[in-house]
This record gives sequence, C-alpha cells and structure tokens, in this order.
Amino acid sequence: MPPSSSSPSPPSSPPSAIVVGAGPVGIAAAIALHDSTAFKNVALYDRVDAADASASVPFFGNTGGSISIYGNGLRCLDRLGVLDKVLAESSEGAPVMRFMLMDGSDAIIRNSVSNKAGELAPVQILRSTLHSVMLKHAVARGIPVHTSKKLVGVVELNDGVVARFDDGSEAKADILIGADGIQSATRKCVFPDHPQPKYLAAGHLGVFDRNRAVPADDKADAAGGKVGDPDHVVLNLDHPMGVYSNPLDGTLIYAVHCGPTTGAWMVMQFEKDGSSSSSSGDTAAARDDSWRPYTDLPRESTRLAETVAGWGAPRSVVSAVRHASRISPVAMYDLPDMAVLHRGRVVLLGDAAHGTLPTVGQGMSQGLEDALALAELLAEFTSPGGKSGGGVPDYATAFSLYDSVRLPRAHLLCKMAREVGVRMQASNAVAMRIGRFIFGTIVMIRNYLGLNDEVIAYDYRKDLAPAVAEYRQSVKSAAA
Repeated sequence: MPPSSSSPSPPSSPPSAIVVGAGPVGIAAAIALHDSTAFKNVALYDRVDAADASASVPFFGNTGGSISIYGNGLRCLDRLGVLDKVLAESSEGAPVMRFMLMDGSDAIIRNSVSNKAGELAPVQILRSTLHSVMLKHAVARGIPVHTSKKLVGVVELNDGVVARFDDGSEAKADILIGADGIQSATRKCVFPDHPQPKYLAAGHLGVFDRNRAVPADDKADAAGGKVGDPDHVVLNLDHPMGVYSNPLDGTLIYAVHCGPTTGAWMVMQFEKDGSSSSSSGDTAAARDDSWRPYTDLPRESTRLAETVAGWGAPRSVVSAVRHASRISPVAMYDLPDMAVLHRGRVVLLGDAAHGTLPTVGQGMSQGLEDALALAELLAEFTSPGGKSGGGVPDYATAFSLYDSVRLPRAHLLCKMAREVGVRMQASNAVAMRIGRFIFGTIVMIRNYLGLNDEVIAYDYRKDLAPAVAEYRQSVKSAAA
C-alpha cells in the first residue's frame, strides 16, 4: 500500500536515517551515524511509552537485568565516546565465568579476560544504567527520540522508505535501521517469510542491593538489621559471576555482581518435551517481552525464592532472589539464522538480526559491533556533499558489505551459544556427565590456547577494512 500524500520527504541534505528501537544498540547506531561525516539527520523511534515524554531525556523505566560487555564491546563504546561514563557506572568484570551444577559444585571455569596487550577487562552493568548513559549521550548530540511509536508497516519508495506507526503517524528517510530486538517488528515487516524466534524458556530477571544486611536464616524480614548484627549477614554472592544449572530438569540461574552496591540474577526454566509451563513463573507474562517489573514485589520475591531454594540453589543465591529490589518476567528465544540482513533500504542489527541464547555473553557486544560497522560502511559509501552536506548514500553497497562482514561473525557466535545451551541440558544422568565432560574439555582447551580471544578481543575493523579494499579493487578491475 503506498504511503499517504502527507508523508514527509527526506531532506535533500544531509542523508537521513530512521532507527527503529531506542535500546542501547539502536542508540549506538544513531550516535555512530550522527558522528560520521555522512549522516546527520538521524532519529530514534521506540514503542515504549516513556514515563515522562516531555523530559529532555525520555525515561524508559528501570527494566531488564544485567549485561556483560567484553573487550570487543568496550572498544565500540570507546569509539562512541561513552566508555568512561560506562566504566564509572559498572563493576570490573569477573575474570572467569563459572558453569556449575545447581548446588554450586562441579565448576567449569571459562576465562573472561584476554591475554592480549591493551585489551580491557570485561564489565558487568545493569541494562537500565547502560541505556541511560547512552540515551543521554544521544540527546546531547541533538538526536531526536520519539516514544510511543509502535511500528506497523514499512513501505519502500524510489526516493526513500516510510515507517508507519500504530498512532497513524509516518516518518520517511533514505534508509531504515531495525534495532528493535528479537521480536523485531521491522524484521516481521520486511522479512515476513523468515521463521519466527523459537521460544526456549521462561523466567525472571532480578536486581538486588549488595552489601546490605539480611537475616542469616534467610527467612525473616531484613528491616532493622545492620551489618555486624549476629543474626544478620552481608548480602553477596559466593562468586562474582556464575551459572547454576540442573541439566536434568532444565532449570538455570545466572547471578552476577554489577558493582559495589548492585547485583543481578536471571532465573529460567527451559521448555521440556513441548511444554510451555514453568515453575519459575508466569509464562504468559514472560512472553509479553516488555520486561516491566512486578508491582507486588514481596509476593513475587518470596514465591520465587522458595522455588529456587527447592531447586537446591546456594543460600547466597536464594537470598539475592528473596531480597530483590526489582523483578521482571522474561522469556528466552533463539532466532533461526538469517541468510541476509538487509532488503532494499532496510537493514537489521543486534538481536533483530541474530538474537540467540545469552550463554556466550555476547549479545550486547555483537549489537554494538553491528552498529559501528554499519555506520562506517555507510560513511565510506556516501558521496561527498560539498558545502551543503548533501551526500548521496550508496546504501546498496554498504548493506551488501555489511552482510558479508557481519553474517559470518553472527553465525559463528550463535552456533557457539547454542552449543553451550545444549551442554546444559540432558535427558538422563549419564548424558549429563558426558555432556559436562565434553563441555569442560572444550572450555579447558580454549582457555589454554587463548581461543576465547576470537570472541572477546575481536575488532570488527579487522574484517571491515579488507572487505572494503576488496570491493574497491573489484570495481577498479571491472572498469579496466
């Protein structure tokens, strides 16, 4: 259906871009494009109803859990100009990730720090904190952020692309970037035949205050207690970062310190034998995908703490759940690999392009790599605009090279994440032991040979520059 005659036309200069999805990855794309020599007219659109839409920086709410950002992602944040602010709001990452059985035993330890000179150690940060830092940075650059804009349609024209929203409004630009998560409306509009994300698990995300006094018996209310009281203990996890799982019943807990005063956890139960039920919570609420916190926190924290205690989780983890300051339902999905990430004037990045299990901890870093690689390619293939600044973007070439550079990387890490997920589930005790032995052996070899560096010390420019040079050489050869 053609757009209405009232659709605004993209300005003649400079080139324009619509970014659907104002999460950290979408913001990264907007900042990177805005700061490039080619694009200045960039706007963010998000379906979220901001708590105060009139504020200079929209407030999206305290939602989500924690995020791990490794050296490859931190490099991207540095190039965006937000690294120092992120480091100030986060904790120095744990040097290792522990994959344990539910009671904390039989730890398989994966190195999280690169041995390469100059590489930054990973950090853990609340998603809401990262989002706030990046959003403020974008607004300070004059990038407009439009909330309450749920995408319902995409129409491509000869001179641009139109985004249609459920409130009846439209926006038009030279290109549209879909960074709207694993349930991407952009992907559904532009790639309607691609398989939908596969539902894997339901559960909860939680946040807790570290170093506070909680009852030693983990039962009574913590009110009135203080550190040093004989009947109280300090609320901290046994390990700075770890996964606790029971492969036989598909239960899993991820718990992490996110700074000197904050921690976070994720409690999940994988789907078994086609069942969508979950003892860890309301599956329907988890599938809502809004991450909105429960309003009855005492009821939910008590119920969930009793659940994980019944799973046999360590007391420190049970306490972190029981004394959570925020709990939100969440679901886990896996998007089948895409063969291409663009169609016409529309391109996907982040979880919209390759969302999968969080077992490698690379979701955010991959999205940041996507955002900067795309922005640099668009800048590379936009003709100079002269004094008017009105260059002409060769988006077709930029998008094609984006696919050639980013798809192999995305497919590799999605494969790795799925393999880890498989090793964390088993049909019987023998299969569990064999699976953990294989997983432990693989992790040990990768640690010893430094093979984790291909993930955590990667620089997207390593693949970007050769791809651009090869393309330019092919054009030169064809013209000869």
